[in-house]
Amino acid sequence: MRRILVAAAGLAWLAGCAKHTATAPTVEPSGGMRATMQRQVRNAQLAGEGDGEIAILRQRLAIAPEAIDVRMQLVEKYEAAGFPDVALEHVRAARGYDQGSEKLLLKEVELLRKLALPGQAAETIDRYLASGRQADAMVLSWHAISLDEAGRLTEGEREHRAAIQRNPGDDALHNNLGYNLYEQQRYAEAAREFEEALKLNRNSELARANLARLMAERPDKPDATGAVAHWTSALGAAAAHNNLAAAYLEKGQYEKAREEIAKALAYKGDYWPALKNLELAAELDGHPAQVRTGAQPTRWQRFAASVKRVFWTTEEAPTRSKGPAMSASR
Repeated sequence: MRRILVAAAGLAWLAGCAKHTATAPTVEPSGGMRATMQRQVRNAQLAGEGDGEIAILRQRLAIAPEAIDVRMQLVEKYEAAGFPDVALEHVRAARGYDQGSEKLLLKEVELLRKLALPGQAAETIDRYLASGRQADAMVLSWHAISLDEAGRLTEGEREHRAAIQRNPGDDALHNNLGYNLYEQQRYAEAAREFEEALKLNRNSELARANLARLMAERPDKPDATGAVAHWTSALGAAAAHNNLAAAYLEKGQYEKAREEIAKALAYKGDYWPALKNLELAAELDGHPAQVRTGAQPTRWQRFAASVKRVFWTTEEAPTRSKGPAMSASR
């Protein structure tokens, strides 16, 4: 799939206090899976042989396997070394000594999501809740996110709403529910949740960027002007017009996309997401990758953009995102 660069966080996830880490389910692996896991463990052990700290931690764990703090230090080491599978096994072992730890639960969920196993992440929290333990808004939020990622949007919506009931003043929780509703194509409801997130935290660039994309892309009531205004507040004028161009590229409206790319480059001539989108537009419509004149910002637009740069600290920080080229600040 072609990549369209976006300058907003798109409709990205941001769980309530996403500082928490995640945890994974305890299922008995099949013979082939067990062999794969054993091979991964051996590879990780070899990777750790040159790391004196890992060697010491492993020695300490051999003496005291119940030492959760030692296991979590190894988790951090193996995860940083690119072995999330091995890190996951240590987290699961740690949870065997402390099943009620929310911190360990969320670390397991985090690692499962890194391994592209959102269904297992949701099942892990299912088991935690089935044990009769009370769940705070953070656990419910990660449960909802895992369900959404597994394609279980109706169940995810229920958990998003439950999280909000626990902590109605958390803007990130409203943002997450808005994303879920957007995925269900319930655009008016999604917009209300993004707007509620902004009422709670007017500085939430994520909610503002999500609302902007919703306004640009919703088929029932598109609002390009409003989308640009929100994107400009969150990310800057160049990113705003580039993101609108990305939305047009996704819809196959190449002429409109080129007009917005030209506006983005008028604000920032070397803005690489817009330049990449220009190349993509040329590939899609067969016309040269040239900026068309006549799409210059007005004096007022330039002034508004300069005010944003003075009073907002977040500048465009483009990263790759699935779909047309928007810039992402996450």
